[in-house]
Amino acid sequence: MAATLRTSPARRAVAGLLAAACLAPTAGCGGSAGAPVGLDDLRLVHVSYVDFDGATRPGRLVVHRAIAEATLRVFQRLRQARFPIRGMNLIEQYGGSDDASMAADNTSAFNCRNVPGTSHWSNHAFGRAIDVNAVENPYLAAGRG
Repeated sequence: MAATLRTSPARRAVAGLLAAACLAPTAGCGGSAGAPVGLDDLRLVHVSYVDFDGATRPGRLVVHRAIAEATLRVFQRLRQARFPIRGMNLIEQYGGSDDASMAADNTSAFNCRNVPGTSHWSNHAFGRAIDVNAVENPYLAAGRG
């Protein structure tokens, strides 16, 4: 599967994601009024990746529109280099739980959450950060996440 950027269908899919991940008090936003970014600024990006068994798999990420094209290029290069990725599912598959997503070693982007230990929005809440292989990620392993 080639990397593609989908606009109209993406907005419908992202609308469902925001309802699941940000409007439910127990699903990622801690009861806040919602995400600090609007639907018009988010894009659902479809990519393919190589898993740890060497198989090519489809994946989806919700990212800010400003980084959507770059996200496609980066994941295309990762696939071409056969860089292994454990899995790539939308955060809604984990009930909006960042902890559950990371425990599953999920590669993800948009998640309506704060920076751990603060009341400040994470770059993930804006769709401007991507965690790749959260279990193997050295940033998390060093305890600086």
